[in-house]
Amino acid sequence: MKKIFVFLIITTVFFGCGKVQTTEEDTVNAEKITVDIETDTNVISVYYSNETLAGAQNTDCSIVFPVQRRILKTTLSDDQPMAALEKLFLGPTPDEIAHGYTSFFSYFTRDAVKSITVKEGTAYVNLTDLREVIPNASASCEGTAFLSSMQRTLWQFPQVTRVLFALEGDP
Repeated sequence: MKKIFVFLIITTVFFGCGKVQTTEEDTVNAEKITVDIETDTNVISVYYSNETLAGAQNTDCSIVFPVQRRILKTTLSDDQPMAALEKLFLGPTPDEIAHGYTSFFSYFTRDAVKSITVKEGTAYVNLTDLREVIPNASASCEGTAFLSSMQRTLWQFPQVTRVLFALEGDP
């Protein structure tokens, strides 16, 4: 009950003061979004470039390194690849950036994944057209890093052995 009360106070402060009316349904919904980060989530990896870890002399643009993210344990195994790509497309955190991680992915690419379907080991990833948001992604090295980040993120799931990409449904 204390969690609900705190939730309602925070909601009131952030979304305007006024009389808060709640129903039993609201209380049930508020309880559902309470997550114990240690017991209710699984750790997955997303992959970003990191010149510091790769070494300044390294010219292999496909080398990417994992950072951890959390997804709800209730995420079905079929939905985990989509959840991982959604986390990847948010980009590295400020702390990760301070430690040398770089990526094309950011707040501006957060909704880039339109769909993902996995059939017989192949993940079919349909993306929005990102050429205006990240124009250098089609350059040789940058394009390699862009694709490698997505592939490595998806390959952690045993049901994915191959990845095919499309922009707006066009492979």
